[in-house]
Amino acid sequence: MEFSKMGIIAASTKAPDASVRSQRSEVISQLGPAVQVALQFQRILSVVSLSVLPSKFVAWQTLVASRVASHTAYNCKSVRRLRKKLEYEFFTFVLGSGGNSLFCIMFWPGWWILGFVALAIWSCVG
Repeated sequence: MEFSKMGIIAASTKAPDASVRSQRSEVISQLGPAVQVALQFQRILSVVSLSVLPSKFVAWQTLVASRVASHTAYNCKSVRRLRKKLEYEFFTFVLGSGGNSLFCIMFWPGWWILGFVALAIWSCVG
């Protein structure tokens, strides 16, 4: 069996697509636009990385483009909605009964006193 070397070396002519509309998960479907922006940025970066950066201007433009792409991805509607949901879940946990008890136990000021007592006993006995 002989394979064409050009077939192995040649890049795919089909652009990758991040279609998540068929998924039923709400979180995954909300991340679709962010993934699309990430794929566009990846394509831009691959084109730039394949060629040697000829000047500082191209490097600067790439940096500016990456900042714009990351800012756009961070502020897109679906990511904002996801951040809002995660923030709600975190504060529900912290202010709820389980999280409040956990934080009270973790940050109880008496742990300092118990720690100093244990250190004093260990240094005297041990």
